[in-house]
Amino acid sequence: MKLSGNWNTDGKTTVNESNYSVVDNETLKTMTLSGMTIKPNSESFRHGHKGHEEIYMFVRGAGEMQLNDDPKFNVKSGDIVLIPDGTTHEVWNNSNEDLYFLMIYGN
Repeated sequence: MKLSGNWNTDGKTTVNESNYSVVDNETLKTMTLSGMTIKPNSESFRHGHKGHEEIYMFVRGAGEMQLNDDPKFNVKSGDIVLIPDGTTHEVWNNSNEDLYFLMIYGN
């Protein structure tokens, strides 16, 4: 199955907050492909997932990310971050443009 292009997940909006939104494609049985947009000068929320790992692929924009209580690090278009099972994580968009990234994880 080919998606529409331009890094669009072709899914449904599952979160639509004032500072960020998430679109999930749940076509596959054991994996989910999500796209998250974080508005300028905003952040996601600190959270973790027990029982699955995640991959973040940054597509547009730049910001910072933190895993557990480790120091924050810069992220930008082209960066890939591997998130081990149970790791808490959060993303900040400190710029004046939207930050968009893909999230891939098992169900």
